[in-house]
Amino acid sequence: DNGVAEGIQARQRAVSPVGKAHETAERRCVHVGARKCAACIDGVGDVDKRQRRRRGEGRERGGWLCDSWFTALSAFRFTGSLECERIFLENFIRAESFPLNKGGTLPDGLLPMCYPGELTTSDTISSWTLWFVYEVYEYGKRGGDTAEFKDLIDRILTHFGGYANHDGLLERIPTIFVEPTRANRWTYDVNYPMNMLWARVLDCVSEMYDRPALAQKAEEIR
Repeated sequence: DNGVAEGIQARQRAVSPVGKAHETAERRCVHVGARKCAACIDGVGDVDKRQRRRRGEGRERGGWLCDSWFTALSAFRFTGSLECERIFLENFIRAESFPLNKGGTLPDGLLPMCYPGELTTSDTISSWTLWFVYEVYEYGKRGGDTAEFKDLIDRILTHFGGYANHDGLLERIPTIFVEPTRANRWTYDVNYPMNMLWARVLDCVSEMYDRPALAQKAEEIR
């Protein structure tokens, strides 16, 4: 209702992508339902502030792919802005390569897990790169421009397409993490959660760049 909407808008104005103080938000929600909604939004604001304070400490050095899909969704709802997500995603297309600690670089079409929080990496999780594509798609749905990511996304599809077997399923992909259940141990070479993600990504790219053949490939995988 109007009370909830006004309360949310007040909090969006108070919390910018660069982190203006959340506690200055106007409190316009007056009935019980709106107060519960406001309490949830306040909680998100508190977590946001704590994370900003910790950004240079320990593990939380920046956005992690896959995690960032969820963070971006809530950040847009909370701030009403795509600016932080745009900068985060553009980091990956501005880099010419991604160095490895042991020398060399990641293969073309494979992205680091946390960039530029980690300027060099010892390894990466392959499935996180597909979450990058999925996030670009959602970024476009939120109003962002996806055209500048097309070249990188094409290279990502080329990289993963190299793992496709005669059935069109990806197999023998290193360092997969989609979900941690025992389902990952019930297959040999072909990881079904990974292929579900792959099919979804193909659908996303098909819609973003008007490539119906990719949607057909996704359907065949299913």
